[in-house]
Amino acid sequence: MVKVMKKRSTLIVAGLIILSAIPFSLNILINMFFADLDTEMYEKKKARVEQRRQIEKMFPELNTKDPLRPQFTLDNVAEEKQ
Repeated sequence: MVKVMKKRSTLIVAGLIILSAIPFSLNILINMFFADLDTEMYEKKKARVEQRRQIEKMFPELNTKDPLRPQFTLDNVAEEKQ
């Protein structure tokens, strides 16, 4: 009877250890995934900012305040040429 109890308690303890390890391992995996995702998003944003700076250097007459609709002012360019 004592041997059966020891075996059961050993199995119960082993099961509890495995069950308690699952959330920690999932947490580590999720953090690794989001760290890669954050790095990827940061690199994309950094590339967009760098591209915008290059465009502003190439075309200073563009108003890039609204990146979806850059405003090109012909009046200012015509005044500068005269």
